[in-house]
Amino acid sequence: MARSIGSAYSAAPPRLCHLQLVVPGLAFAHQRHRPVPLPDDHVSSGVRILVQYFYASTQSIALVVLVIFWLLLRGAIAEFSDSFASLFFVVSPHVLNFVQTLVELFLGKLPLPLSHIGYMIVTVVMYTVYSWILHYAFSVPFPYPFFDELLDVKNTPGKSAIASIAFLAFFSTMYLFVWALGLLRNWILKSAIEADKKLYGADDEPQTQTSDTIA
Repeated sequence: MARSIGSAYSAAPPRLCHLQLVVPGLAFAHQRHRPVPLPDDHVSSGVRILVQYFYASTQSIALVVLVIFWLLLRGAIAEFSDSFASLFFVVSPHVLNFVQTLVELFLGKLPLPLSHIGYMIVTVVMYTVYSWILHYAFSVPFPYPFFDELLDVKNTPGKSAIASIAFLAFFSTMYLFVWALGLLRNWILKSAIEADKKLYGADDEPQTQTSDTIA
């Protein structure tokens, strides 16, 4: 019979105290922790797709926003931030958002397959179309000043098309970077679990629910 979540974590402190290491401790929790599986009839395919979509999109968008914020908005930041305090409040939310997504990535078990790059592309397309609708139908300014030059499809359609393709390539590259971080996470956990087994022996078979159950 599977161990309960409480019993799984109650067995972790002795090993953590003995090893004095964080990564093997995370590996132990990853190996022994077995979430209660939800029957397929309780979780619709639509919910699973939404979870996959938001997870894949948010992991990449946080990095994209941070890169754009520093590369393309540096001048606006310098003009707006007349003191260290104002600069801190402008910059810190984006940095903390990216750090938070990294913590979620490395401490979570949700899969991040390469095929989910399509979710990233869908997000970029929807955001671009939404910006166009607001700008041309309701006279709402573009959210960023460089959009006036790069995404003005009405006045400069050729330049706008090239910029849109470039943005898709850029966003896809950012997803590939996050995907590589996901592979690094999997390798660290696998290596730590193997080291844990060599050190303590496989006294019982780990009862781990694979992350593929939500994929």
